[in-house]
Amino acid sequence: MYKTILTPRVSETDAVGHINNTTVPVWFEAARNPLFDLFTPDRNFAKWKMVIVKTTLKFTG
Repeated sequence: MYKTILTPRVSETDAVGHINNTTVPVWFEAARNPLFDLFTPDRNFAKWKMVIVKTTLKFTG
């Protein structure tokens, strides 16, 4: 399992410090890079071997 430590930026929070729901997909994008490096270490798009086709988020509260 891969782990990525993310530090929330002020722009990703609201006035009371809650993480904005639009931030989560951005964090997923940042965390996927180590997986891409497994398949295409030089990140040359001409040789790209892995694509994330769909990401679904379900917020419950």
